Amino acid sequence: MSDALGKLTQAIIDGEPDDARAAAQASLDAGVEPLTAIHAGGVKALQEVGDPVALYQSDIDKYKTILEY
Repeated sequence: MSDALGKLTQAIIDGEPDDARAAAQASLDAGVEPLTAIHAGGVKALQEVGDPVALYQSDIDKYKTILEY
């Protein structure tokens, strides 16, 4: 079970939708409950990737301030 969820997590992190779809199906085929796959695979990946906008928010604010002058 953890192998399928690990593959799902990594596919999402890597931005590989076909691999993510296959890993999600493999998780379900292995008997993983859908919500467990979402939480243990999908949510975990999104937490690891983080919010790209938040990563650059200080730069965005800085350039916005510069452009306002």
